[in-house]
Amino acid sequence: FNTPSKSPTPDSLLESKEQLSEIRAALDALPEQQRVAITLSKIEGASNATVATIMGITVVAADSLIYRAKKNIAKILASSANN
Repeated sequence: FNTPSKSPTPDSLLESKEQLSEIRAALDALPEQQRVAITLSKIEGASNATVATIMGITVVAADSLIYRAKKNIAKILASSANN
């Protein structure tokens, strides 16, 4: 039996690093409030209520910042994919 290796290939590791680099660049391009909100929410795992408390804003405002950050990241990544 020759079982497939579960270890990532060098090509897949390189692709992952490139994707991570693009995501970091997209995060850096966001307005500060959006960057903080999305970082707390998606990277740190904070709830939207916790994001709101940390940032001193309402939960609705945190929801909006996170939503706009996701949309802006998608636009930035789509734009870089087209270049």
